[in-house]
Amino acid sequence: MLPKIPFPEPVITEAIEVKQRGEEEKLSTGLHKLHEEDPTFQHEYSGELGQTLIRGLGERHLEIIVGRLARKFGVHAVIGKPKIAYRETFQGAGGGPGKAQEADGGRGQYGDCWIRIAPLPRDRGSSLWTRS
Repeated sequence: MLPKIPFPEPVITEAIEVKQRGEEEKLSTGLHKLHEEDPTFQHEYSGELGQTLIRGLGERHLEIIVGRLARKFGVHAVIGKPKIAYRETFQGAGGGPGKAQEADGGRGQYGDCWIRIAPLPRDRGSSLWTRS
């Protein structure tokens, strides 16, 4: 048995989307088959971004992939820049009151709450809800 061939890792990531609605299934099938033919090409759907991402060895490599999708699978797609998932971290603790009042001329609705926000230790997770 021969050892596996080490393929280079992708260096560029782009977003891909179909030009016409309803071709998403064909896009997924085509990307999967193209990955089987070319192990240096990778794809994934990012639920966080809501985009399908493709990775390759360069811009030309990804342009060829899009061309092959159109020729072999009849999927017309465009590539673009992927979205960025921004994550912000609180730098310090803080808090304060919040009030809401509906001014409808009658008795109305009234709400009052206090909020307290503080950063978590690193690698602790994205959120922690507590009541006090």
